[in-house]
Amino acid sequence: DVPRQNQDSSYKALFLKYAKQGSTIDASQLQQLLNEDIFFKEDRNHSGFLDVAELKNAIQAAGLATDAQLLRLMTLRYGDASGRVGFSDFVCCMLRLDTMTHAFQNLAEGGSQIWMTAMEWLTLVMYT
Repeated sequence: DVPRQNQDSSYKALFLKYAKQGSTIDASQLQQLLNEDIFFKEDRNHSGFLDVAELKNAIQAAGLATDAQLLRLMTLRYGDASGRVGFSDFVCCMLRLDTMTHAFQNLAEGGSQIWMTAMEWLTLVMYT
């Protein structure tokens, strides 16, 4: 998968840039840097915000999946009145999307569906 290889080498270069400076960064700081890199690459008009199309591209660049309905919900939850998402809200959105994607994958055990009780669901969404 060529785009994924390019993405991986871009992330590796970003990590090495900080590693060569003698900086120490933890996993959350690295994720913050990666989100920042994605955000500013996808902010094509340099407005400091991502519109719906830019947000979709940023999510795809992070290797995550979404559909039109979920994208609309994310812009309602994390965007401003115009549906534009700023950097700090983008980080929160990506953290939530990544966390919930991994939670689903763990519960689905390789499948495409999960079954859970209401209390299991509430525990999952309230805890994360």
